[in-house]
Amino acid sequence: MHILRANTAVIVQFGPGVDATDGVTLETGLATAMDNATTGIRVSKNGAVMVDRNSATVPAYDAMGFYRVALSATDTNTEGRLKIIFEEAATCLPIWADFQVVNEAIYDSLYSGSPSAIIGSADGSGTTSTILTAMESTYTINDALVGRVLIFDGNVTAALKGQAGTITAYNGSTGLITFASSEFTTGSVSGDTFKIY
Repeated sequence: MHILRANTAVIVQFGPGVDATDGVTLETGLATAMDNATTGIRVSKNGAVMVDRNSATVPAYDAMGFYRVALSATDTNTEGRLKIIFEEAATCLPIWADFQVVNEAIYDSLYSGSPSAIIGSADGSGTTSTILTAMESTYTINDALVGRVLIFDGNVTAALKGQAGTITAYNGSTGLITFASSEFTTGSVSGDTFKIY
């Protein structure tokens, strides 16, 4: 499954399109049909009902039965699984592709030359669902970190190394980060370090 950056327009390879009769012959003339407003490429965002693709850019044939399909920022505006599908039973077998849409910060940290992680450490005892923090960057706005992922790296508490959790609440005045109930196997202690993406 390919990873896409949330809220970002992108061109993806889509195919191969093969003939409905023999299932082998490559279909090279599907671009116009794929762009049809009601019968063209459909998308499902994180398991939701299929809808028309938002991008107005006509797909272009590339090679070997594959097409270059534009997805708009609206097509990628929901984090989670993104399925795109096209079917024209009289002409070709169904074509589909699955993608994972991730938060912009996570995508950038994975694929950019300079990670955009926030570096921090535990500043006292935590629980399996809360951490009191000290960070290199000061975030004073409540819930400014909600939806980001915290990953423990170099730790005093060896069992936490590599564990990750999605932040559900953040108190900007105290630095208290909250996660879903029992996100971690053990509580943090002062000196446990992490990165937030």
